[in-house]
Amino acid sequence: MRSVVASHGPGSNPRDCGSLRQSDPRPDPRLLRQAALEALTRSARTDSPRRTGRKQISGDERRRRRRRVREREAAILVLRVRVVL
Repeated sequence: MRSVVASHGPGSNPRDCGSLRQSDPRPDPRLLRQAALEALTRSARTDSPRRTGRKQISGDERRRRRRRVREREAAILVLRVRVVL
């Protein structure tokens, strides 16, 4: 029976990774997280539907808004009259 030794490439050192070894220092993981977070927020912004019309409001809220506008306009008119007199 013959024994077979597996070769791991040049020099056949099993601990030598050869070209698979990382030559550059690893980037800061915080920067990677920041880039990934920015990509997620960008995609969330572009993937969300845009509102095309005005927000739908109930009849009660519509009446309250109209009343506030009328009250503001009346207050402005009173101030103008006081300034003229």
